[in-house]
Amino acid sequence: MLSAGSLISWVILYWDLLLLISPIISMYLVPIVSFCTFSYLLSICYLFSLNIRLYWLQAYPTWPRLYACNEVHL
Repeated sequence: MLSAGSLISWVILYWDLLLLISPIISMYLVPIVSFCTFSYLLSICYLFSLNIRLYWLQAYPTWPRLYACNEVHL
């Protein structure tokens, strides 16, 4: 069984290791998580705009055909 002195020394050792690893985590893990969050939000915005465009095509199906009617036929 661990005595109080050895238990305190283990806690101090783990705390020092945590302080040693935390800058590495903040340098690498935080940018990766923020990039993933940004790309996830960007994909949600893209899908939302795509959904609006598909709704527009369903509501007004003749709108893209207006450009086809303006083609010049020789």
